[in-house]
Amino acid sequence: MKIIGAQLIQNNGNYSYSCNYKLRRNPLFINQNYMGGLSSDVVSFGTRENPAEVIAENRNAGFSKCLSTIKEIKDLPCIYCGEPMMPASMKSRLALSMANARGEELAEKLLENRKYLKGIKRNIAQKIATAAIKYPDENIQEILTRLAPVYKAELEQEQLEVLRNIRKKYSGAFNSDIEKKLFQSILYETTQWINNESDAGVFKRKTFLHELKNILYLPVFRNRSVIKKIISEAEKMPQSFESESAFMVKYYRRSPREIVEQLFYEATSTLEHIKPRTAGGVTAPHNLAVACARCNNLTRNNIPMTKFVDMHPEIVENIKKNLRAILNDAKKPVVDENSCSNPRRKRAVYNKMVNDRAGYKDYVSAIARTFQQESEGKISLKEFIKE
Repeated sequence: MKIIGAQLIQNNGNYSYSCNYKLRRNPLFINQNYMGGLSSDVVSFGTRENPAEVIAENRNAGFSKCLSTIKEIKDLPCIYCGEPMMPASMKSRLALSMANARGEELAEKLLENRKYLKGIKRNIAQKIATAAIKYPDENIQEILTRLAPVYKAELEQEQLEVLRNIRKKYSGAFNSDIEKKLFQSILYETTQWINNESDAGVFKRKTFLHELKNILYLPVFRNRSVIKKIISEAEKMPQSFESESAFMVKYYRRSPREIVEQLFYEATSTLEHIKPRTAGGVTAPHNLAVACARCNNLTRNNIPMTKFVDMHPEIVENIKKNLRAILNDAKKPVVDENSCSNPRRKRAVYNKMVNDRAGYKDYVSAIARTFQQESEGKISLKEFIKE
């Protein structure tokens, strides 16, 4: 049996296939594994009872190769928060240019791209810019090193406050002497760890939580409900995306380039599964939308779309903004920002961008359908769906 140039082979109820060279030129199979066969996200074979049934989930799969181009659209609104996103390539170029920038140049680049910064990162960028003017001979890493002592003291107080709350709430929650001694020992050792922190022995939130769980889940601690509450309290230890002091202390030891990349990381364009993988969602174009890294990692958190749209009704308009921006980008003239001296290479890049943009409408229509299906009609995107 032939399937678009592939030979389906039956062997004792198992089905496999081989493909010929011409198959590689078919858009449906671009970027697939020719040695192993078709991607299960694109084509699935029927049951043993009906081996001839072939379901093509993306019949017009020309849009499957345009996702990388869509991720590179500058200022594309995030589907969740609606704020402009920064392409990963732009972030890399910015980090490279800012790595050795100093004084007014560093301050100007930070403030010029302030719209991409999220949450506490905006305040951090303002403080770095102010310090850059004051210390014009220092790069961003040297400035963070200068500011670190003050933020170290602030972070220690934030961390110790979490430990004080745990001690106050749960010191009387244990009955046996061994439970009480172990619990007090944990709090004492952690307090010493924080107070005596040095570059050689840095207090790390992730390490602390890991070791805390290892101890509290020992059989000697019998009250599991109290243990869960203690761990929940401990998870309030400051994190670098929500605490200025935690960010400064975590990254002042890093390279200038890595500091810049972390500043702008949360605004970077990423691919978000509309139907989460934990719920059986596939990694295929019709199930992938573009969201900022912050929303992708923190906001959605595998919540079903039916519930998420009730919690965040504003996403309906933000999704529409995202889809309109994609369609509007398709109308713009193609500009090869990465032009090279090789005319053939330049033409190939240009042709790829043109071909990728040709799939924008199909892609927008496909994910609009997925949003409607996953939200059970709560998100209406009929204007974007091709009949």
